[in-house]
Amino acid sequence: MDDASELTLARERLDAIVAERIDDPRIDQGPMFSTTGWRTRGKVFAFVGRSAELILKLPGQRIVELVASGDGAPMTLGIRTIREGAHIAADVDWGPLVIEAHAFVTAES
Repeated sequence: MDDASELTLARERLDAIVAERIDDPRIDQGPMFSTTGWRTRGKVFAFVGRSAELILKLPGQRIVELVASGDGAPMTLGIRTIREGAHIAADVDWGPLVIEAHAFVTAES
């Protein structure tokens, strides 16, 4: 499968999770870096990165736990590590993590 197909499938996977599992009329999509992310009240909680991985916003301690378990990797921008951001691989169950990210961003809004 080529990179474009993997990226399309990953975006469809995320879109399906949001549509099926999150009932929040404040959710919409908006720009996030060079892609589109899912957001609530203007704050992005999940999007698919260039390598077809899920990128989430979660509490810093939760990011540490995901990295320690091998389910996530820290999100970086250049040399800066984003404390509340993680890359999640395709073989991890994204559903519960997307719900968790939505709840986190909703609570902090």
